[in-house]
Amino acid sequence: MSKFFIFFLLVLVAAVALRLSFYFLTPPKIKSGDSVSFITTITSDPKISNGKKELIVNYGDFWHFVPVTVVLPINSAVNYGDTVEISGKIDERLLNDKTSSFLIYFPTLKAKSGGFMPIFAKIRSQITDFCEKSFSQPYSGLLAGMLLGVKNTLPNSITISFRITGVSHVIAASGMNVTLIAGFLMSFLGRITRRKWALLFSMFGILAYMCLSGLDPSILRAGIMGLLVFGSQLFGRQYTVVYSLFLTSGALLFWDPLLLLDVGFQLSVGATIGIVFLKPLIPLKGFLLDDIGTTIAAQIATLPILLGTFGSYGLLSILVNALVLWTIPLITILGGVGVTLGLIFQPLGQFILVIIFPLLWYFVGVVLYFSQFALVWQISSFPVFLTIGYYLIVVSWVWASRLKREVRN
Repeated sequence: MSKFFIFFLLVLVAAVALRLSFYFLTPPKIKSGDSVSFITTITSDPKISNGKKELIVNYGDFWHFVPVTVVLPINSAVNYGDTVEISGKIDERLLNDKTSSFLIYFPTLKAKSGGFMPIFAKIRSQITDFCEKSFSQPYSGLLAGMLLGVKNTLPNSITISFRITGVSHVIAASGMNVTLIAGFLMSFLGRITRRKWALLFSMFGILAYMCLSGLDPSILRAGIMGLLVFGSQLFGRQYTVVYSLFLTSGALLFWDPLLLLDVGFQLSVGATIGIVFLKPLIPLKGFLLDDIGTTIAAQIATLPILLGTFGSYGLLSILVNALVLWTIPLITILGGVGVTLGLIFQPLGQFILVIIFPLLWYFVGVVLYFSQFALVWQISSFPVFLTIGYYLIVVSWVWASRLKREVRN
Protein backbone atom coordinates (compact mmCIF):
# COMPACT_ATOMS: atom_id res chain seq x y z
CA MET A 1 0.00 0.00 0.00
CA SER A 2 1.50 3.35 -1.05
CA LYS A 3 2.02 6.25 1.35
CA PHE A 4 -0.32 8.38 -0.75
CA PHE A 5 -3.08 5.79 -0.42
CA ILE A 6 -2.58 5.56 3.35
CA PHE A 7 -2.74 9.35 3.58
CA PHE A 8 -5.90 9.38 1.45
CA LEU A 9 -7.55 6.78 3.70
CA LEU A 10 -6.68 8.76 6.82
CA VAL A 11 -8.15 11.92 5.29
CA LEU A 12 -11.30 10.00 4.34
CA VAL A 13 -11.67 8.58 7.86
CA ALA A 14 -11.27 12.04 9.38
CA ALA A 15 -13.74 13.58 6.93
CA VAL A 16 -16.35 10.87 7.56
CA ALA A 17 -15.88 11.14 11.35
CA LEU A 18 -16.39 14.92 11.22
CA ARG A 19 -19.39 14.54 8.91
CA LEU A 20 -21.07 11.98 11.17
CA SER A 21 -20.32 14.00 14.32
CA PHE A 22 -21.74 17.19 12.81
CA TYR A 23 -24.82 15.42 11.49
CA PHE A 24 -25.84 13.45 14.57
CA LEU A 25 -25.00 16.22 17.05
CA THR A 26 -27.00 18.84 15.16
CA PRO A 27 -30.71 18.95 16.04
CA PRO A 28 -33.29 18.66 13.23
CA LYS A 29 -34.39 21.92 11.62
CA ILE A 30 -38.07 21.00 11.69
CA LYS A 31 -40.60 20.38 14.43
CA SER A 32 -44.20 19.30 14.76
CA GLY A 33 -46.63 21.77 13.22
CA ASP A 34 -44.19 23.27 10.71
CA SER A 35 -45.55 23.81 7.22
CA VAL A 36 -43.04 22.65 4.62
CA SER A 37 -42.80 22.57 0.84
CA PHE A 38 -39.96 20.86 -0.98
CA ILE A 39 -39.13 19.03 -4.22
CA THR A 40 -37.88 15.44 -4.16
CA THR A 41 -37.40 12.46 -6.46
CA ILE A 42 -38.89 9.12 -5.39
CA THR A 43 -36.03 6.59 -5.41
CA SER A 44 -37.82 3.58 -3.92
CA ASP A 45 -41.14 1.82 -4.43
CA PRO A 46 -43.98 3.14 -2.24
CA LYS A 47 -44.94 0.83 0.61
CA ILE A 48 -48.58 -0.24 0.74
CA SER A 49 -49.78 -0.40 4.35
CA ASN A 50 -53.28 -0.36 5.87
CA GLY A 51 -54.91 0.88 2.68
CA LYS A 52 -52.42 3.74 2.25
CA LYS A 53 -49.23 4.47 0.35
CA GLU A 54 -46.15 5.42 2.34
CA LEU A 55 -43.03 7.09 0.98
CA ILE A 56 -39.85 7.87 2.88
CA VAL A 57 -38.12 11.00 1.59
CA ASN A 58 -35.43 13.31 2.93
CA TYR A 59 -36.20 16.90 3.91
CA GLY A 60 -33.43 19.45 4.37
CA ASP A 61 -30.13 20.32 2.72
CA PHE A 62 -26.93 18.35 2.14
CA TRP A 63 -25.46 19.18 5.54
CA HIS A 64 -28.50 18.19 7.53
CA PHE A 65 -31.60 16.38 6.37
CA VAL A 66 -34.09 14.14 8.13
CA PRO A 67 -36.20 11.24 6.83
CA VAL A 68 -39.89 12.06 6.57
CA THR A 69 -42.63 9.49 6.02
CA VAL A 70 -45.21 10.79 3.57
CA VAL A 71 -48.63 9.12 3.88
CA LEU A 72 -50.78 9.18 0.73
CA PRO A 73 -54.13 7.75 -0.40
CA ILE A 74 -53.89 4.26 -1.88
CA ASN A 75 -54.92 5.55 -5.32
CA SER A 76 -52.31 8.31 -5.36
CA ALA A 77 -50.45 8.29 -8.70
CA VAL A 78 -46.96 8.59 -7.22
CA ASN A 79 -44.41 5.95 -8.11
CA TYR A 80 -40.73 5.21 -8.34
CA GLY A 81 -38.83 7.77 -10.40
CA ASP A 82 -41.37 10.60 -10.09
CA THR A 83 -40.19 14.08 -9.16
CA VAL A 84 -42.83 15.87 -7.07
CA GLU A 85 -43.30 18.96 -4.95
CA ILE A 86 -44.64 17.99 -1.51
CA SER A 87 -46.48 20.57 0.59
CA GLY A 88 -47.93 19.77 3.98
CA LYS A 89 -47.65 19.99 7.76
CA ILE A 90 -45.11 18.09 9.84
CA ASP A 91 -46.34 15.69 12.51
CA GLU A 92 -43.70 14.51 15.00
CA ARG A 93 -43.98 11.18 16.80
CA LEU A 94 -41.82 9.91 19.67
CA LEU A 95 -40.71 6.31 19.13
CA ASN A 96 -40.04 3.70 21.80
CA ASP A 97 -36.30 4.37 21.67
CA LYS A 98 -36.96 8.07 22.49
CA THR A 99 -36.08 9.22 18.97
CA SER A 100 -38.35 11.35 16.82
CA SER A 101 -40.13 10.28 13.67
CA PHE A 102 -41.48 12.88 11.26
CA LEU A 103 -44.56 12.35 9.10
CA ILE A 104 -46.68 14.30 6.62
CA TYR A 105 -50.25 13.07 6.30
CA PHE A 106 -51.97 13.47 2.91
CA PRO A 107 -49.95 16.44 1.59
CA THR A 108 -50.57 18.39 -1.59
CA LEU A 109 -48.55 16.96 -4.47
CA LYS A 110 -47.49 18.72 -7.65
CA ALA A 111 -45.68 16.77 -10.38
CA LYS A 112 -42.40 18.20 -11.67
CA SER A 113 -40.77 17.38 -15.00
CA GLY A 114 -37.14 16.89 -15.84
CA GLY A 115 -34.39 14.48 -14.95
CA PHE A 116 -33.60 11.03 -16.28
CA MET A 117 -35.23 8.93 -13.56
CA PRO A 118 -38.69 8.81 -15.23
CA ILE A 119 -37.07 7.02 -18.17
CA PHE A 120 -35.73 4.26 -15.93
CA ALA A 121 -38.98 4.20 -13.96
CA LYS A 122 -40.92 3.55 -17.17
CA ILE A 123 -38.55 0.74 -18.21
CA ARG A 124 -38.76 -0.73 -14.70
CA SER A 125 -42.56 -0.68 -14.90
CA GLN A 126 -42.50 -2.31 -18.35
CA ILE A 127 -40.22 -5.08 -17.09
CA THR A 128 -42.51 -5.75 -14.12
CA ASP A 129 -45.55 -5.85 -16.42
CA PHE A 130 -43.77 -8.23 -18.78
CA CYS A 131 -42.96 -10.58 -15.88
CA GLU A 132 -46.64 -10.56 -14.86
CA LYS A 133 -47.74 -11.29 -18.44
CA SER A 134 -45.31 -14.18 -18.70
CA PHE A 135 -45.96 -15.94 -15.36
CA SER A 136 -48.61 -16.11 -12.67
CA GLN A 137 -47.84 -15.33 -9.04
CA PRO A 138 -45.65 -16.05 -7.17
CA TYR A 139 -43.30 -16.77 -10.09
CA SER A 140 -43.70 -13.35 -11.74
CA GLY A 141 -43.12 -11.59 -8.42
CA LEU A 142 -40.06 -13.73 -7.69
CA LEU A 143 -38.55 -12.96 -11.09
CA ALA A 144 -39.22 -9.21 -10.77
CA GLY A 145 -37.75 -9.29 -7.27
CA MET A 146 -34.62 -11.13 -8.39
CA LEU A 147 -34.05 -8.85 -11.35
CA LEU A 148 -34.91 -5.42 -9.93
CA GLY A 149 -35.68 -5.81 -6.23
CA VAL A 150 -39.41 -5.21 -6.76
CA LYS A 151 -41.09 -6.41 -3.56
CA ASN A 152 -44.66 -5.13 -3.70
CA THR A 153 -45.92 -7.65 -6.25
CA LEU A 154 -45.29 -10.83 -4.24
CA PRO A 155 -48.16 -12.26 -2.16
CA ASN A 156 -47.72 -11.60 1.56
CA SER A 157 -47.75 -15.32 2.39
CA ILE A 158 -44.78 -15.94 0.09
CA THR A 159 -42.91 -12.96 1.58
CA ILE A 160 -43.37 -14.46 5.06
CA SER A 161 -42.10 -17.84 3.82
CA PHE A 162 -39.01 -16.14 2.40
CA ARG A 163 -38.38 -14.49 5.76
CA ILE A 164 -38.79 -17.74 7.72
CA THR A 165 -36.33 -19.59 5.50
CA GLY A 166 -33.79 -16.75 5.39
CA VAL A 167 -33.89 -16.05 1.65
CA SER A 168 -35.47 -12.58 1.72
CA HIS A 169 -32.24 -11.20 0.28
CA VAL A 170 -33.14 -12.87 -3.02
CA ILE A 171 -36.07 -10.50 -3.66
CA ALA A 172 -33.95 -7.45 -2.91
CA ALA A 173 -31.58 -6.31 -5.63
CA SER A 174 -28.15 -6.73 -4.08
CA GLY A 175 -24.45 -6.85 -4.70
CA MET A 176 -24.81 -10.31 -6.22
CA ASN A 177 -27.05 -8.86 -8.94
CA VAL A 178 -24.52 -6.16 -9.75
CA THR A 179 -21.71 -8.75 -9.90
CA LEU A 180 -23.71 -11.00 -12.23
CA ILE A 181 -24.82 -8.17 -14.51
CA ALA A 182 -21.32 -6.67 -14.67
CA GLY A 183 -19.71 -10.05 -15.31
CA PHE A 184 -22.18 -10.90 -18.08
CA LEU A 185 -21.76 -7.51 -19.78
CA MET A 186 -17.97 -7.70 -19.64
CA SER A 187 -17.93 -11.28 -20.95
CA PHE A 188 -20.38 -10.56 -23.78
CA LEU A 189 -18.98 -7.19 -24.84
CA GLY A 190 -15.41 -8.45 -24.55
CA ARG A 191 -16.14 -10.88 -27.39
CA ILE A 192 -17.42 -8.27 -29.82
CA THR A 193 -15.35 -5.16 -29.11
CA ARG A 194 -12.03 -4.00 -27.70
CA ARG A 195 -11.46 -4.38 -23.96
CA LYS A 196 -11.41 -0.60 -23.40
CA TRP A 197 -14.85 -0.17 -24.95
CA ALA A 198 -16.15 -3.26 -23.18
CA LEU A 199 -15.12 -1.76 -19.84
CA LEU A 200 -16.72 1.60 -20.66
CA PHE A 201 -20.01 0.07 -21.82
CA SER A 202 -20.06 -2.24 -18.79
CA MET A 203 -19.67 0.79 -16.50
CA PHE A 204 -22.65 2.44 -18.21
CA GLY A 205 -24.53 -0.84 -17.78
CA ILE A 206 -23.83 -0.82 -14.04
CA LEU A 207 -25.06 2.77 -13.75
CA ALA A 208 -28.22 1.92 -15.68
CA TYR A 209 -28.90 -1.13 -13.51
CA MET A 210 -28.43 0.96 -10.36
CA CYS A 211 -31.12 3.36 -11.57
CA LEU A 212 -33.46 0.55 -12.67
CA SER A 213 -33.20 -1.35 -9.40
CA GLY A 214 -34.00 1.53 -7.08
CA LEU A 215 -30.73 2.96 -5.69
CA ASP A 216 -31.00 0.96 -2.46
CA PRO A 217 -27.93 1.18 -0.15
CA SER A 218 -26.74 -2.33 -1.08
CA ILE A 219 -27.01 -1.51 -4.79
CA LEU A 220 -25.17 1.78 -4.33
CA ARG A 221 -22.38 0.03 -2.42
CA ALA A 222 -22.00 -2.79 -4.95
CA GLY A 223 -22.49 -0.52 -7.95
CA ILE A 224 -19.81 1.95 -6.91
CA MET A 225 -17.45 -0.94 -6.11
CA GLY A 226 -18.12 -2.34 -9.57
CA LEU A 227 -17.38 1.04 -11.16
CA LEU A 228 -14.11 1.17 -9.21
CA VAL A 229 -13.21 -2.32 -10.45
CA PHE A 230 -13.71 -1.49 -14.11
CA GLY A 231 -12.36 2.03 -13.70
CA SER A 232 -9.12 0.74 -12.19
CA GLN A 233 -8.80 -1.81 -15.01
CA LEU A 234 -9.46 0.92 -17.56
CA PHE A 235 -6.48 2.91 -16.24
CA GLY A 236 -4.30 -0.15 -15.62
CA ARG A 237 -4.45 0.05 -11.83
CA GLN A 238 -4.50 -2.82 -9.36
CA TYR A 239 -7.85 -3.40 -7.67
CA THR A 240 -8.38 -4.72 -4.14
CA VAL A 241 -11.83 -5.55 -2.76
CA VAL A 242 -11.00 -4.43 0.78
CA TYR A 243 -9.74 -1.00 -0.30
CA SER A 244 -12.69 -0.53 -2.64
CA LEU A 245 -15.18 -1.49 0.08
CA PHE A 246 -13.52 0.95 2.48
CA LEU A 247 -13.52 3.81 -0.03
CA THR A 248 -17.08 3.13 -1.19
CA SER A 249 -18.50 2.86 2.32
CA GLY A 250 -16.68 6.01 3.42
CA ALA A 251 -17.89 8.01 0.43
CA LEU A 252 -21.49 6.86 0.87
CA LEU A 253 -21.46 7.67 4.59
CA PHE A 254 -20.08 11.13 3.86
CA TRP A 255 -22.86 11.68 1.31
CA ASP A 256 -25.63 10.21 3.49
CA PRO A 257 -24.83 9.79 7.22
CA LEU A 258 -28.18 8.06 7.77
CA LEU A 259 -26.78 5.00 5.99
CA LEU A 260 -24.94 4.27 9.23
CA LEU A 261 -28.32 3.32 10.71
CA ASP A 262 -29.68 1.64 7.57
CA VAL A 263 -30.04 -2.12 8.04
CA GLY A 264 -29.69 -2.81 4.31
CA PHE A 265 -26.37 -0.95 4.21
CA GLN A 266 -25.14 -2.71 7.36
CA LEU A 267 -26.04 -6.14 6.00
CA SER A 268 -24.51 -5.41 2.59
CA VAL A 269 -21.19 -4.24 4.00
CA GLY A 270 -21.16 -6.95 6.69
CA ALA A 271 -21.89 -9.76 4.23
CA THR A 272 -19.16 -8.53 1.87
CA ILE A 273 -16.62 -8.42 4.70
CA GLY A 274 -17.68 -11.92 5.77
CA ILE A 275 -17.27 -13.35 2.27
CA VAL A 276 -13.84 -11.71 1.83
CA PHE A 277 -12.33 -12.66 5.20
CA LEU A 278 -14.31 -15.64 6.50
CA LYS A 279 -15.10 -17.74 3.42
CA PRO A 280 -11.41 -18.70 2.88
CA LEU A 281 -11.44 -20.14 6.42
CA ILE A 282 -14.41 -22.42 5.69
CA PRO A 283 -13.10 -25.55 3.89
CA LEU A 284 -16.09 -26.20 1.64
CA LYS A 285 -15.46 -26.57 -2.09
CA GLY A 286 -17.47 -28.01 -4.95
CA PHE A 287 -21.06 -27.89 -6.19
CA LEU A 288 -23.47 -26.72 -3.45
CA LEU A 289 -20.63 -26.79 -0.88
CA ASP A 290 -19.24 -23.51 -2.22
CA ASP A 291 -22.69 -21.90 -1.86
CA ILE A 292 -22.93 -23.24 1.68
CA GLY A 293 -19.53 -21.72 2.47
CA THR A 294 -20.61 -18.34 1.07
CA THR A 295 -23.85 -18.42 3.06
CA ILE A 296 -22.11 -19.40 6.30
CA ALA A 297 -19.49 -16.66 5.90
CA ALA A 298 -22.09 -13.98 5.19
CA GLN A 299 -24.34 -15.09 8.04
CA ILE A 300 -21.52 -15.28 10.58
CA ALA A 301 -20.63 -11.68 9.71
CA THR A 302 -24.23 -10.42 9.91
CA LEU A 303 -25.80 -12.54 12.68
CA PRO A 304 -25.77 -9.79 15.39
CA ILE A 305 -27.32 -7.34 12.92
CA LEU A 306 -30.10 -9.79 12.05
CA LEU A 307 -30.83 -10.65 15.68
CA GLY A 308 -30.61 -7.06 16.90
CA THR A 309 -32.83 -5.70 14.14
CA PHE A 310 -35.39 -8.42 13.49
CA GLY A 311 -35.17 -10.45 16.70
CA SER A 312 -35.25 -13.71 14.76
CA TYR A 313 -33.08 -16.07 12.75
CA GLY A 314 -34.23 -18.86 10.45
CA LEU A 315 -32.52 -22.01 11.65
CA LEU A 316 -32.88 -23.63 8.24
CA SER A 317 -31.53 -20.63 6.32
CA ILE A 318 -28.10 -22.14 5.58
CA LEU A 319 -29.66 -25.33 4.21
CA VAL A 320 -32.32 -23.49 2.16
CA ASN A 321 -29.78 -21.02 0.77
CA ALA A 322 -27.50 -23.89 -0.24
CA LEU A 323 -30.38 -25.55 -2.10
CA VAL A 324 -31.49 -22.44 -4.03
CA LEU A 325 -28.48 -20.16 -4.45
CA TRP A 326 -27.18 -22.07 -7.47
CA THR A 327 -30.34 -21.07 -9.38
CA ILE A 328 -29.87 -17.32 -8.90
CA PRO A 329 -27.16 -16.73 -11.56
CA LEU A 330 -29.15 -18.69 -14.15
CA ILE A 331 -32.43 -16.93 -13.34
CA THR A 332 -30.80 -13.49 -13.21
CA ILE A 333 -28.83 -13.74 -16.45
CA LEU A 334 -31.41 -15.64 -18.54
CA GLY A 335 -34.25 -13.63 -16.99
CA GLY A 336 -32.45 -10.37 -17.73
CA VAL A 337 -31.85 -11.38 -21.34
CA GLY A 338 -35.46 -12.57 -21.64
CA VAL A 339 -37.10 -9.39 -20.36
CA THR A 340 -34.73 -7.21 -22.41
CA LEU A 341 -35.60 -9.04 -25.62
CA GLY A 342 -39.25 -9.14 -24.52
CA LEU A 343 -39.42 -5.37 -24.51
CA ILE A 344 -38.33 -5.46 -28.17
CA PHE A 345 -40.16 -8.59 -29.38
CA GLN A 346 -42.47 -10.12 -26.76
CA PRO A 347 -42.72 -13.72 -28.12
CA LEU A 348 -38.93 -14.11 -28.20
CA GLY A 349 -38.57 -12.83 -24.64
CA GLN A 350 -41.31 -15.13 -23.35
CA PHE A 351 -39.69 -18.10 -25.11
CA ILE A 352 -36.48 -17.48 -23.16
CA LEU A 353 -38.38 -17.03 -19.90
CA VAL A 354 -40.04 -20.42 -20.40
CA ILE A 355 -36.56 -21.94 -20.06
CA ILE A 356 -36.15 -20.59 -16.51
CA PHE A 357 -39.66 -21.46 -15.29
CA PRO A 358 -38.53 -24.86 -13.89
CA LEU A 359 -35.92 -22.99 -11.82
CA LEU A 360 -38.52 -20.56 -10.46
CA TRP A 361 -40.85 -23.48 -9.70
CA TYR A 362 -38.04 -25.32 -7.90
CA PHE A 363 -37.08 -22.19 -5.92
CA VAL A 364 -40.63 -21.55 -4.72
CA GLY A 365 -41.15 -25.23 -3.93
CA VAL A 366 -38.05 -25.45 -1.73
CA VAL A 367 -38.99 -22.28 0.16
CA LEU A 368 -42.62 -23.36 0.74
CA TYR A 369 -41.59 -26.86 1.85
CA PHE A 370 -39.10 -25.74 4.48
CA SER A 371 -41.15 -22.74 5.65
CA GLN A 372 -43.87 -25.08 6.93
CA PHE A 373 -41.50 -26.25 9.69
CA ALA A 374 -41.26 -22.65 10.99
CA LEU A 375 -37.90 -23.27 12.68
CA VAL A 376 -37.07 -19.74 13.79
CA TRP A 377 -34.92 -18.61 16.71
CA GLN A 378 -36.75 -15.74 18.41
CA ILE A 379 -35.10 -13.37 20.89
CA SER A 380 -36.41 -10.20 22.53
CA SER A 381 -33.15 -8.25 22.25
CA PHE A 382 -29.46 -8.63 21.43
CA PRO A 383 -27.40 -6.44 23.79
CA VAL A 384 -24.58 -4.23 22.54
CA PHE A 385 -21.98 -5.90 24.78
CA LEU A 386 -22.80 -9.28 23.20
CA THR A 387 -22.40 -7.76 19.74
CA ILE A 388 -18.98 -6.36 20.66
CA GLY A 389 -17.90 -9.67 22.22
CA TYR A 390 -19.15 -11.64 19.23
CA TYR A 391 -17.19 -9.56 16.72
CA LEU A 392 -14.06 -9.66 18.88
CA ILE A 393 -14.21 -13.46 18.74
CA VAL A 394 -14.68 -13.39 14.95
CA VAL A 395 -11.78 -10.94 14.47
CA SER A 396 -9.59 -13.11 16.74
CA TRP A 397 -10.44 -16.16 14.63
CA VAL A 398 -9.45 -14.39 11.42
CA TRP A 399 -6.29 -13.00 12.99
CA ALA A 400 -5.22 -16.36 14.44
CA SER A 401 -5.84 -18.11 11.11
CA ARG A 402 -3.71 -15.54 9.31
CA LEU A 403 -0.86 -15.92 11.82
CA LYS A 404 -1.00 -19.71 11.51
CA ARG A 405 -0.82 -19.43 7.72
CA GLU A 406 2.19 -17.10 7.94
CA VAL A 407 3.99 -19.52 10.28
CA ARG A 408 3.41 -22.41 7.85
CA ASN A 409 4.78 -20.38 4.97
